[in-house]
Order: sequence, then C-alpha cells, then structure tokens
Amino acid sequence: MRVLFVIDNLGGGGAQKLIYDLVKNMEDEDCEMLLLSNKSDKYCTLLKDEGVPVHIIPETCKSVVSKLNYMWKVIKDGRYSVIHANLFPAIYYAAIIKRIHGKKCPPVLMTEHSTDNNRRHKGYFKPIEKYIYGSFDHIISISKETQDALLKYLGKSADSRFSVIENGIDIEKYQKAQAYDKKLIFPEYKDGDYLIGMVGSFTPQKNHKTMIDAMALLPDEYKLILVGEGPLFEIIKGQVREKNLESRIVFLGFRKDVAEIMKTVDIICVPSIWEGFGLVAVEAMAAGTPVIVSNVPGLANVVGNYGSMIDPYRADTIQSAVEKRLIYKYNDEMISEAKIRASEFDILRMAKKYVEIFKSS
Repeated sequence: MRVLFVIDNLGGGGAQKLIYDLVKNMEDEDCEMLLLSNKSDKYCTLLKDEGVPVHIIPETCKSVVSKLNYMWKVIKDGRYSVIHANLFPAIYYAAIIKRIHGKKCPPVLMTEHSTDNNRRHKGYFKPIEKYIYGSFDHIISISKETQDALLKYLGKSADSRFSVIENGIDIEKYQKAQAYDKKLIFPEYKDGDYLIGMVGSFTPQKNHKTMIDAMALLPDEYKLILVGEGPLFEIIKGQVREKNLESRIVFLGFRKDVAEIMKTVDIICVPSIWEGFGLVAVEAMAAGTPVIVSNVPGLANVVGNYGSMIDPYRADTIQSAVEKRLIYKYNDEMISEAKIRASEFDILRMAKKYVEIFKSS
C-alpha cells in the first residue's frame, strides 16, 4: 500500500511530531510526505534520513492554482493507494483536489487534531468548512471529544465516514529515557530549586502567556523550561523580560531529546486553552513525571485522575497546582499508575488502526 501524507510543514509541534512517529511506525507500508512548505525542516530532515521520500511545493508556486497543480502531479505520478491530509490549510488543498479530480483521485482521508480552532469562531467559514469536510472519504479524530466537537460544529451525526483513533507515543522511549544533570538544561539551577517543563509550539492555543503570569506568582525557587518554537516566540520572550523573569525561565527551542528533558524536570505543565488529545501529557506520564493540565475536553479525559487540573484562564490556579504537586510529590504508586495509563496510548497500536482504515478506504 502506498500512502501519501499531506501536511503544511514538519516544523511544528504535536500534530507534526505525531505524523512523523506514525510514518516511522508504518514500516510495512510505502509512505511518502507532501509538504506545502518547509520553513523549518525539523522532522522533515529526520524522515529523509530514514529514507522516506518528501515532496515540497516549490516557492515558485505562488498561486493556489499552481500549488494545486503541483500537488496533483505528485499524486498522479505516485499512484498512491490513499491520501492522508492533516491540518489547515493542507486539508483544504487536499479536499479541493478531490473535488476537482473525483474518481481519478485515490481516496482522500484526513485527521482532525483538535477540539477547536480559530475558524470555528468566524461565521463566514462555516459553509466553506461543510464543503471541505464533505469532500473527504473518511475523517479520523484523535479523541471522542474531538469528533463530538467536529460533528456538533458541522451539524452532523456520526456515520461510517467518521472514526476515532487516539494518539500514540513510543512508550518504551519515554520509560527508558535517562535524566540529565539539571544544570545541563538550566545552568543556574541550585539545590532546592524546582524545574517546571512546558513543551509546545508558541501559539495562542498553548497558552504560554498565562504560564508566564503564573511564574510571576510563584516563589523564586520555581524555574521554567520552555521547549518549542512558533510565531509567538519573541512576544513571550518580551513578556518574560517585562516581568523580570529572565533568571528563572530558559528557552530551549526545538529539541530531539524531549524524553530526557521530561525525565529531568520535576513537573510538566500543559495549560492549553484547547487540546484535542494531549501527547505531551501522555509522554510525561510514561516518563513518570507529574503532570498539570488544563481542564478542557480531550486533554482532561486523557489524563483523568493521573494529573492535576487547572483553569487555563487563571494563572493563580496554575500557581496553586504547581506548589501542591511539588510539595507533596508523586509516590511510587502514583507514578506506576500513571505509567499504566500512558501505556494505553501506544504508537504501534495507533499505526495498526490507521493502516486498517487506509486499506478499507
């Protein structure tokens, strides 16, 4: 089976990493990637190094029409069994190609990665979205909450075109990761300090602003490590300067050693405003690191009773949860239970379910 994964780029966070992991774990299938751009290669280079062909729309393709034509040439020449689209605007391009070429195009599927997005709050998008989502042969959601939110938005009931496949991670990688010396990731670390980790792209959804506000409320011995990149990176750095928190917050950028970082920090915080699933939280649980997460659909359901819940709009709830969790710590029983919960979200199980849907399309 030949599968073409279509996505905007491979330089972002959760969804991009998920697709990278999914392709890696579909070794029996012939997988290729088609990117709308390559502004930040990250996982793109990693896939190329592992022999996965990657097609990138050239920068010379300026118009929508030229991009669609390039994509169709890749699809036509590749003789793929199925197309799998992810994220906006890649899902729009894939849907339009399916509408234009009809039966000449192989089945086109997509994955819905979040319970919410900015388009759903703009009325003029709704008829466009119904047309786009109606173009796909199958729509996979990463959680029941994600599917429920999508169906409600589209005004539809679940039918055979919709499925739920929960996200997965490389469980063994996070369980076996070795912790660093804390000074390696926070050079000014002192005995008695607490290290808080936050992993995610710098976008409004991930809610770095409220996390920084919470740091201003916490005592000086609480330090924050930020892993990731994104459009709000410089804005958040400016907020840190304004609050005079430079000595307590470090920016690590994109890292390939997230598992080791999670083993090193004392706690992981995921204060997202919305989240379809919450890979970072599962990774932390697999690593045996306490987690604090927003009480929002998808994320809260994945973590359940194995982490602390906060209101993502209130910095004081983050402050309180961090202090309580680090003062009382995790005991061995809680760590063991969290690891068992994380093991339910294995990447191999997830990849098998995707292959089953691809082959039945």
